[in-house]
Amino acid sequence: DLRTKLLELNLGGRPALSQSQRAALSERGYLFAGEGGERAALRRVYEAYQRLGNSRPLQFVVCPTYYCNLACNYCFESIGLRARPEVMSGEQVDHLFVAVQKLAEERPGRRPQVVLFGGEPLLPITEQAVEAVLRRAAQAETPVHVVTNGTYLTRFVPLFLRHPGTMRGAQITLDGPPSIHNKRRIFR
Repeated sequence: DLRTKLLELNLGGRPALSQSQRAALSERGYLFAGEGGERAALRRVYEAYQRLGNSRPLQFVVCPTYYCNLACNYCFESIGLRARPEVMSGEQVDHLFVAVQKLAEERPGRRPQVVLFGGEPLLPITEQAVEAVLRRAAQAETPVHVVTNGTYLTRFVPLFLRHPGTMRGAQITLDGPPSIHNKRRIFR
């Protein structure tokens, strides 16, 4: 079968492929008549990747705090960072948007967007910072997304509704079905 022949090819063998197998592999871009065809295909993939990268937003990942209300054992943030309830100040938000504007100007054609991350960006202690980010983002016409554990999401809905053109989405992290999620997502 074709799978066996491809495995043999991968191991340095030279399996005999039928004409229909060769045609199918060539049509899908897996088999080339020569090195020139392969190089041309790689160049097309690279150029498409470049176009895609240049059309994607310029993302600024912002942590209003590294503090988190959960104590997940797999968290990549250090325990020391996520245990300190320090929050981004209004002055830091102002500096953030100066930097966003400057960096976006250096990359014309790439629209900036802010992603709120953390720790946990949506906590009672971060409400003022998140509101300041949304206010400044609205002035700069910069969309905002948030990555959250969702535990305080309903508290932030009224704030998000006041910025409908700015607040563009929320990614709520889950660890599988409730039986697994509730064992891994332990409250501090």
